[in-house]
Amino acid sequence: MPLVAVDSMIIDLLDENLYVEDDIAEAIEALEPPSVNLSPAAYAVYWLVALAPFWRSCLYTFSDILYYELSRMPSAKRRYAERLLSVALSVREAHPEEYRAVDKTHGPRAADFVALGLKEQDAQHVADAARIGATHFLTRDKKILARAILIRETWHIQIMSPEAFLLTSVKSGAPWPSRVPWPWEHGPLQQAARALGIGQSP
Repeated sequence: MPLVAVDSMIIDLLDENLYVEDDIAEAIEALEPPSVNLSPAAYAVYWLVALAPFWRSCLYTFSDILYYELSRMPSAKRRYAERLLSVALSVREAHPEEYRAVDKTHGPRAADFVALGLKEQDAQHVADAARIGATHFLTRDKKILARAILIRETWHIQIMSPEAFLLTSVKSGAPWPSRVPWPWEHGPLQQAARALGIGQSP
């Protein structure tokens, strides 16, 4: 079962897709494409939200550092932080403890990822994902993505963009119950699909 950790930027995208106008919410529920133009990353997260009821074996999680980051947001952004907190709670807190508790006795430390050139906070996110036992870590951070192969080979966790995770999951057989064409055949993910070498229906 994939246990997919996400970084703060992915929570931002989830917020954009969960706090939406009624027509977009209806499109998500109907598995129809969004009625507005989205960036490739936001489009991928849109479909991850829409497909969540059909991907029941896939769990999304993160470490408590995300809550710390939200608590440190300036008061001018308090309402936004509270909204992100609500999204974060809905993503993770229903999971069993084993899927959200960091094992501090095993696995890499943040310093291991700082040594690779990551910022301290980014390094903590990745280290915690590995110590939770996540199989994947979704991020849009270019520095983290640039080190994906090294991190996978050393700590056995897949670092991926939301676009890559959606495309490779569907290509490998995860349900795509929508009438919309395969995500590599239509919409904003075509370029990402080409970069991954995906271009034909399963």
